[in-house]
Amino acid sequence: MKLYRPYSVIPASRLEGPFEEKTVRVDWICHEREEAVLPYYQMIKKYEEIEDSVRQKNWIEERVDNLLTLAETEDLRGYLARTDQFGLSSFPFEVEEFPIPVASGDLPLFKEKYRNEEGMRGCIYLYARGEAYDLGIPIIGVISPFRELRDIHTVGDMLREIDTQKG
Repeated sequence: MKLYRPYSVIPASRLEGPFEEKTVRVDWICHEREEAVLPYYQMIKKYEEIEDSVRQKNWIEERVDNLLTLAETEDLRGYLARTDQFGLSSFPFEVEEFPIPVASGDLPLFKEKYRNEEGMRGCIYLYARGEAYDLGIPIIGVISPFRELRDIHTVGDMLREIDTQKG
């Protein structure tokens, strides 16, 4: 079995000036998965050897829970193409594979340092927007941050903010 990290790549051709980024990456993750896909000792390499601090174990478990199954990844691909609510169907949809068991050091971070007391910043909440959401898990898109981006909830918000900064 494998787990997957799907992401969309948006060309950043609208960027000018001090921005060095060529693309904007939106990592699609399961946000607060209710039930693990498999027992953690099967999904995470050397799970029994992980330092027995609750914080460290929880952090690693959350990282593996962010990854999607193949079926969830294909459902997401179809949803983005079908709804095109965010204008993402015309941009590349890429997928990274993580063979199970995955080493805890290989798990992606998803830019969590951008969380704050007001909630996630730089995220697209697919499941909380009141649109025709029919996926079986809550998925959010975590946008690779540009310098000093303000609150971003959709691709449109992101492009408006980029325009504001370069104007």
